[in-house]
Amino acid sequence: MNTSSNCATESIFDSPSFLYNTAHILTIFTLPINFFGVYLVYSKTPPLMTNMKMVMINMQIWIMLSDFCIGTLVIPYIYFPVFAVSTFGILNKLNVGIAPQFYLLVFSIGEIGASMAITLENRKANITRVSYISMTNKRKLLITINYLLPFVFQLPFYFNLPDQNEAMIEISRKIPCLSSEFHTSPVIVISTNGVLPGFSICAILFAYAIEIGYFITNITNVLVLDAKVGTLSNRTKQFQRKIFFLSCVQIFVPLLTTFVPVLRNLISIAFFSYDQAFTNLSFLIMSLHGFVATVVTIIIYKPYRNYTFRVPFSLLGVYCIVIKTPKSMKIVKYYLLNVHICSNFLDFLMSTMIIPIVYLPTLSGCSTGFFNMFKVPVSFQLFIAHFSIHMMANSICALFENRSSSIPNNIFRIKTTKLRVTIYSFYVFLTSTYMIPTFLSVNENQEISKLYILSKIKCPTEDFFKLPIHIWTMDIFWIRYIFISISFFTILTLSQLIFFTCCCIYYLYIHVAKNQSSRTRKLQRHFFVGSVVHVLTPFLFCVIPIFIQISFYIYEYYNQTWNNLCVFVFQNHGFASTLIVLFCHQPYRLFIFSHFSKSKKVAMETISVTAKGTI
Repeated sequence: MNTSSNCATESIFDSPSFLYNTAHILTIFTLPINFFGVYLVYSKTPPLMTNMKMVMINMQIWIMLSDFCIGTLVIPYIYFPVFAVSTFGILNKLNVGIAPQFYLLVFSIGEIGASMAITLENRKANITRVSYISMTNKRKLLITINYLLPFVFQLPFYFNLPDQNEAMIEISRKIPCLSSEFHTSPVIVISTNGVLPGFSICAILFAYAIEIGYFITNITNVLVLDAKVGTLSNRTKQFQRKIFFLSCVQIFVPLLTTFVPVLRNLISIAFFSYDQAFTNLSFLIMSLHGFVATVVTIIIYKPYRNYTFRVPFSLLGVYCIVIKTPKSMKIVKYYLLNVHICSNFLDFLMSTMIIPIVYLPTLSGCSTGFFNMFKVPVSFQLFIAHFSIHMMANSICALFENRSSSIPNNIFRIKTTKLRVTIYSFYVFLTSTYMIPTFLSVNENQEISKLYILSKIKCPTEDFFKLPIHIWTMDIFWIRYIFISISFFTILTLSQLIFFTCCCIYYLYIHVAKNQSSRTRKLQRHFFVGSVVHVLTPFLFCVIPIFIQISFYIYEYYNQTWNNLCVFVFQNHGFASTLIVLFCHQPYRLFIFSHFSKSKKVAMETISVTAKGTI
């Protein structure tokens, strides 16, 4: 305990309970976001950024591990300006020694600097030679040294630990107002004099600073000062400048959450100043480094930003349909939910699990999503994508059939559930099986596939030579079968939509039922128009890209920019569908606006629009 009467009363910020309780709370909120950041970098990095994908993942993982060590595994309670440590994390509960815990903590923090240096080295290497850069011996040596530095620089202190009893007496003499935890909790003294460990930390920080500064200067010289201008085209240089600037923002903005606390602790060592509250707060701030890095990464890179902002809207759409659909719309509630789920599942599949890159006019491409990571066969990926597209189209047809069949005087309406289930089941079976023979003919031989594509496409993009390319089929019989069958089912789907739409228009606007009130008819018309807008707008996100790519195939035209753009538009149709469903149907629109308006909520009317009293 504190023996000096001059010692100030310990505040709550000095206590280890404040440190570990706050650390646990921060971890609960930040760890899922950190994992989400790793997921985004892995699955949402566009092909143009493929060369920096793995170094970004590497940096994100080391930052996340460092945060996890500070806030969960170790939770260090350090008595600066001396190097004495207590721990209150999970590893302490598992009876892991304090020394290896603190070693792991310092190692993980040091690897952040190594990963940052390697990230900038990757930028330098890819700018110096835009083509694929092999791992030369010099680069291997540089990377090895960077990752070994945090491992070896602290070893001498652990091989020469002072006598713990004498060290604790000396520390108590030097700092009479130590926290009471120093005398009641297990403590390991690494050094009674913090100058030498502090100097070692400064040395490794200086080494990384020199390395990072060298890479930044070299890259700036190439991209900004126009040195070696002949090696890069203006377009490539402009793109590389943008990526370099974003990489610097990604590194240096979050780095402040580590640099400022480390600087404060070094100053504490230099001036032999003891303040346990500030030491605790500095490590809590450091535990937010990964969270800040993830948020910055999501904000500055457009692919991650677009995907992140899209997810809440999809969940909001499900919530509105399930919770905010009034009783008068009960009969259509599950049809709307079916369309919403099918559309957003297709988005998720195409933008996360598969992420296709297509090389039309050949029936070839590659998968860069999670399916590819787990070595899922290309034939299965083709099947699930094809099946999901048909399920989305089928859900739209079912919605319009429901609108048509809900009109009492419609002679073409499907009257029994049994007949409806039979028709839909047959359609699902048919659309899920007719393409299976073509999926089994996917060519897995990379050499044959690429030679065939090069005979059709003379100048593919650079990524073509790096990625595993697969051809759906090269057999003229199956090519014709695919073209005819897809055309047939497309026409069949459009015919159903046109028929159900015509039925709704005829029985709502021309041959109106006499037993319907004008008010009921007006609401039915409004809901029909809302359904058309709800379906038509996102439907264009699918139909237009498909027709563009079919025309590319027919006329044997190759343009990778348009191929990628068509896939991107197709991937976002679910997001468009969510926005439309939230704003074209009155109950959901009023719910959204009620959170942005102070006016009184508009009461929802329950109107009977069919013989059974539902829409």
